[in-house]
Amino acid sequence: GTIKKWDAEAGVELMTLVGHEGDVMCVRITFDGQVVCSGGADSTVRLWNGATGTPYHVMRGHGDIVQAVALNADASLVYSGSDDESIREWNAASGECLRTLLGLTSWVYSVCLSTDEKYLYSGSSDKTVGVWDVKEGALVRQMEGHTAEVYSV
Repeated sequence: GTIKKWDAEAGVELMTLVGHEGDVMCVRITFDGQVVCSGGADSTVRLWNGATGTPYHVMRGHGDIVQAVALNADASLVYSGSDDESIREWNAASGECLRTLLGLTSWVYSVCLSTDEKYLYSGSSDKTVGVWDVKEGALVRQMEGHTAEVYSV
């Protein structure tokens, strides 16, 4: 799988990031464009230099497709959600998995940090939104009420 970087005003492709072995499922880019984070069907999370397109970390640990990635404000932490029913927290500088957040019983389709970075939200195939305490790494609430899978939070 590939990721394409475009100049939106000119409609011109600037670069292609190549590395995932299979489909690229999700991409997040820092506001300054310096860091690109992606998750793929190959169960990996990848970090790329946004200016050069050079990959600098391939993070392995998920047991299934990575459907979602999120970065904290300074891009020092990466969160990934997977069909393996887990969320992982990664050190962006080293590529090391810091911890695995467990407690879900369905595929994780989306992850998003609150603006104050105290909470991580997850959307899942079981029609719930999970609320995680980032400091504790604990699932503090599962909000029910959706009538279909939650693909985005």
